Amino acid sequence: MTAQELNTEFVEVKDAAYRYAASLLHNREEAEDLVQDLYEKLWGRRLLVRKRGFVPLVMVSVRNMCMDILRARKRGREWQGGQVGDGREGGFASVMGRETVCSGEQEADCSWEEEKEREDMAAIVEKLVERLPQREREAFHLRVVEGLDYDVVAQIVGVNESAARMACSRARSKIKEELVKIMDYGVE
Repeated sequence: MTAQELNTEFVEVKDAAYRYAASLLHNREEAEDLVQDLYEKLWGRRLLVRKRGFVPLVMVSVRNMCMDILRARKRGREWQGGQVGDGREGGFASVMGRETVCSGEQEADCSWEEEKEREDMAAIVEKLVERLPQREREAFHLRVVEGLDYDVVAQIVGVNESAARMACSRARSKIKEELVKIMDYGVE
């Protein structure tokens, strides 16, 4: 892959890679650093990288690098020269690329109460997503937030396509079930 092709391909996938890293690490700065480190690694190996399968390559690399960071956090060790902290930043809405829930054209029609209700709902969904098992959480994020096809999700998560579909389905069902409980009974 030429330098220009790598730049073009990476620009198309970098935001999704960042959101995926941020959803796994819960730290925006670490996610930004990770995506930059990945770009540097890909740049060094650009002659070996092929266009076909580039998105799965990037997303699997992001996942693996995140798992390395999370393991280092668990052991209380440093990662790539910086102390790995537990700095939770952002949240579900910001990870999904929506800093404010009511924006743009909707802002005029969106009352303060509606915006607050949507923010609260996003926070509840974020908590529910965090409770999901790792594979379901990853599959859900890649499919729902990033909008990737099931075959790509399967490649990234390391399962077959039907298992990826099942993981997404289970995640949706669990989230829906818990949301119904919360909405009906106010129990979290």
